[in-house]
Amino acid sequence: MSDIVQALIKRSSVFIIITGVILLVIGASNGINFGTFSFQLSNQITQWVIIATSLLLIFVGIYWETKSNKFSFGSSKSFGLFTSDTDTFANLKIDAQIATAKSIELLGYNLKSLLQELREPLAKAVVRGASVRIILVDIESNVTQEMFKQHSNRPHLMLPEWVTALEHIGDIQKMLQVATKLNGKLEVKVTDWIPSCNLIIFNSDEDNGLIKVGIHTVTIRQPLTGRLSLILSKKENQNAFEYFAKGFNMLWEKDSREWNGVVPPLEPGK
Repeated sequence: MSDIVQALIKRSSVFIIITGVILLVIGASNGINFGTFSFQLSNQITQWVIIATSLLLIFVGIYWETKSNKFSFGSSKSFGLFTSDTDTFANLKIDAQIATAKSIELLGYNLKSLLQELREPLAKAVVRGASVRIILVDIESNVTQEMFKQHSNRPHLMLPEWVTALEHIGDIQKMLQVATKLNGKLEVKVTDWIPSCNLIIFNSDEDNGLIKVGIHTVTIRQPLTGRLSLILSKKENQNAFEYFAKGFNMLWEKDSREWNGVVPPLEPGK
């Protein structure tokens, strides 16, 4: 038995699709001629029955293939592919994750918009007992300043957005200062490294871990619209999950430093 036939038997959905396509060709052409073999349909009713059956087989095969394929797009539990036009809070259920997570880890250029939305939920998570770790790119660093100046299409916005993000973190710290008791911990670091993605990681050490990976393109001049994000479940896709979780830990331990808590002033008009 050939390798192709064996592969088709293992992938029943593909076999069903191919069968449907063959029947569709027979039905649409009212028969088939192949060498000395000839088969013609006897009447129009038979032709339409074969066409309807072929379309049903193709639909069932595609549906089966989509359900069984571990890397299906959209709402798969193991793997989701989204664009920046998609509501991240909806497809990742961020509020629900923060409310129960034991650990929360964030990485990004500045995370300004995300931190603005999550100030109170993150503060409540720390009070409840969660460990929250945040890494931001240090825009004040000479290394990153030069990089963004040369390669970003919006360098004039990098510092103001970074300052705004630090102010949001300051708001979280103020909420924690007035809390009666803190059962968790908030840690913030900065790095000179320009990460190739941004990350939101929930429960990195637990079986129910979940990661959103925001993919940066090969150039930071790329427009912000249409950016791709992956959502990975540790239970369903452990190798991919660990790849990003370990990358965050390496950056945290080796290539970042504790934020000094200072929010730099902006020049008037910026």
